[in-house]
Amino acid sequence: MPTLVIHEPSRFDRSNGTPFCSTAGEWFLRELDKHDGGIRTVLSLEAFQALGGFRSPDIASFTHILAVGDKPRIATIGNRIPPGYVVAKLNGARLLATFDPQVAHDFQHEDDDEDDGEDQSNKDITATRHANFRYWIQVHIDKLFNPRPTETQPAFLVKPTLAPVTQWLLQLSNSYLYLDIETRGDFALHCIGLAGETGPIYCVPFWLFNGNLAYTQQELLAFWRALNIAGKRNTLVIHNSMFDLAVLCHQYRFVGVGRVYDTMIAQHRMAPEAEKSLAHCIAQHTEMPFHKDQFVHPQNPTQQDQLWQYNCRDVWAMRLIRREQMRVAERFPGMVDSIVEGNRLVFPLLVNSLRGLAVNESRLAAEIDKSKRICTQLYRILHALVGYEINAGSWQQLGKYLYDELGYAVPFKSESGNRSTNVKALYSLLVKTENPAIRVILKLRKAQKLHSSLNFTPYTGLGYDTNARTIRPTHRIV
Repeated sequence: MPTLVIHEPSRFDRSNGTPFCSTAGEWFLRELDKHDGGIRTVLSLEAFQALGGFRSPDIASFTHILAVGDKPRIATIGNRIPPGYVVAKLNGARLLATFDPQVAHDFQHEDDDEDDGEDQSNKDITATRHANFRYWIQVHIDKLFNPRPTETQPAFLVKPTLAPVTQWLLQLSNSYLYLDIETRGDFALHCIGLAGETGPIYCVPFWLFNGNLAYTQQELLAFWRALNIAGKRNTLVIHNSMFDLAVLCHQYRFVGVGRVYDTMIAQHRMAPEAEKSLAHCIAQHTEMPFHKDQFVHPQNPTQQDQLWQYNCRDVWAMRLIRREQMRVAERFPGMVDSIVEGNRLVFPLLVNSLRGLAVNESRLAAEIDKSKRICTQLYRILHALVGYEINAGSWQQLGKYLYDELGYAVPFKSESGNRSTNVKALYSLLVKTENPAIRVILKLRKAQKLHSSLNFTPYTGLGYDTNARTIRPTHRIV
């Protein structure tokens, strides 16, 4: 099976003149060897384009084509290739993109739970981020050589006549009911996507772009009753069920929650070290093209239809994902049981999320006071070590102190190009400098995070009981 690797050279490759010459690159080639036995041709992107790109007759001799680069792309296609998605089949060859292993290694610190305090408002929210590059490169290579199971695209029935859908829900029993919601900013429902284990995908809209209901109130009430009944009789398959069910239960009094299969929980049980958004699961477990950039809050009929089609694709994707997750899980002893146990927690955690957790108010006040005193004392120590007052949460002030005044080399930059001062950058500096101020900054950030988490507004009412504020204990909504 001859493989063509189209490669954007990394910094090591440029300096040595040899592709994949770094330690990360050698690991990458070993991963490829497991599938193609070393029978491959490696071309730089420039050399590939010089040969005529995909118009070259030589392309027909390859069965698999892997695009490897910083931001995987092939200019002759005209668009960026989302990593992990098979976007073209050329003369029978599979084409897939993945990350350059060395570039991935260089930027593996970029996705971090810690925030540098930079403005995130200009981020591309549709991008599928990958922090665990090693895992995803392995997944992409495996998918290139082992196509995922497919099925003919089912019918997408958008804004269907509601009576047949209602009747279908009432008849569905002891099966899987796939469900996905799209909401406005105020959690009003744009639409609900539904499907069974086979058959068409339904998109049932609630509110249209112009503010009108999509159906009569009587039709929606009958549908809602049937959906609650079907939810109890079947296993609900949802991705990130704690969001969808929380919205449906809290906002719309949905009570049809019995058995739940959450594809996100299953993904976490199978690969706890990897990202688990629906886009990541689609890339790993299906052959579907990338569509997660099609979401829109509709302002006109065209955008409205785009959202409905998007919703149908999400539901269809979940159907393919659940099947593939189970197929893979069955190969590992105990994995299916682990997924089942994880999904059994959805209902009790959902109840806790809606009711809240009981809070000991006196102990909470004591913990808040304690955390505040710890932060104050740590700031006193930090200011004594630095020589002036500095905000440990400000990446600008820390950057000036660490990189301008002390002259430390910048371990790496943030995605927006600023000098990083997140926790991994600080640990990197600490290993090299043993500066006690950095230790205090790390302790202070943890203390501030704890103090912030304790300062929540307790909820003193349960359900919709108007007397709850005087007769019910204090809770925290989680």
